[in-house]
Amino acid sequence: MQSRAYSLMGDAQLELNKPKEAADLYAKAADHNANDYFTPGYLLKQGVALEAAKDNEGAAKAYDRIVNDYATSQEAAEARQAKARLQQ
Repeated sequence: MQSRAYSLMGDAQLELNKPKEAADLYAKAADHNANDYFTPGYLLKQGVALEAAKDNEGAAKAYDRIVNDYATSQEAAEARQAKARLQQ
């Protein structure tokens, strides 16, 4: 349940236009009791928040983690597309 709370706090920070703070909270969500079901979604949110914070290198790392550690997740395809967009 703590992971979900971190994610929701990240959502609130993103709504307040604080993407770096949001990304930090999504990272906490992803690392707290990591699992194959929720973690890829938290990492994807982290990547999006880092892009909004103009940290494309950090975003690429979040997307890479999804692709490498959660390759069979639904978020993996979206992470590949997001990373490709960053490299253009």
